[in-house]
Amino acid sequence: KDHFRQAGEVLHADVMMFDGRSKGCGIVQFASAADAANAIATLTETELDGRNIFVREDREEAVGGLPAPGPRVNNAPPFSVGLPPLPRGPVPRAAGAMVPPSASGSDTRVYVGNLSWQTSWQTLKDHFRQAGEVLHADVMMFDGRSKGCGIVQFASAADAANAIATLTETELDGRNIFVREDREAAPPPNAAPAPGGRGGGKFGGGAPAPTSGCQVYVGNLPWTTTWQDLKDQFRVAGEVTHADVATDGAGRSRGFGTILFTSTRDAAKAIQLFNETEFHGRTIEVRPDQYS
Repeated sequence: KDHFRQAGEVLHADVMMFDGRSKGCGIVQFASAADAANAIATLTETELDGRNIFVREDREEAVGGLPAPGPRVNNAPPFSVGLPPLPRGPVPRAAGAMVPPSASGSDTRVYVGNLSWQTSWQTLKDHFRQAGEVLHADVMMFDGRSKGCGIVQFASAADAANAIATLTETELDGRNIFVREDREAAPPPNAAPAPGGRGGGKFGGGAPAPTSGCQVYVGNLPWTTTWQDLKDQFRVAGEVTHADVATDGAGRSRGFGTILFTSTRDAAKAIQLFNETEFHGRTIEVRPDQYS
């Protein structure tokens, strides 16, 4: 509760338990949708008790066996992260999330994952217009084919935060997409566009890194997970080239790892199959590795 107060007024916070032990996840209920969106936009990947947390809108009803977090006043809908999802569609501009200013302008851009191979930049742009004014949309390409993810740039940080809060888990071209803030730096103003025009965008120009689009990040791992456990689990999605569990100086797991696949298609399949599934008693997060 104390950690999330920096995003807004917190009404209630719960850590989910099983047999008296934490399940490694929880719910935070805010007084307003704006505060909840602000938490999603600003507190994902922040450190809490030595671990980098991830934050999203809560998509579940009250968890079985646990009391619903906090009373609902006059049947008002909860604004929570980590109770039912925030309402789809734009929130009022005045209630936009307060995203810290960024010299790179990344606070106005969002990353969109799990795109259909058929989704074009125009389809992406049209879908995201319901969250606010879209300046530009790009689908990342490699060898003329979609990498299954893209970038949408909005006119304001409030519109970008609204897209994160309202468009995650919406359907686009038959697939449920996920949306988060874009964590990459903007390209130099004179960067050459990639072949194919708007499909290349800021990811064009020059050869991509060998692992570009083929590596996924896996978070919230049990401390006992080894690289072999990871590799064995993710082979279902495709051919695994390498698997790593991050460790500290003493050789102890830091609770996350990376998996390198031989193709972007296998990496995208891994995200689709395993994101928010249970692995050895914990709900894991699987997403594209931003540092690959």
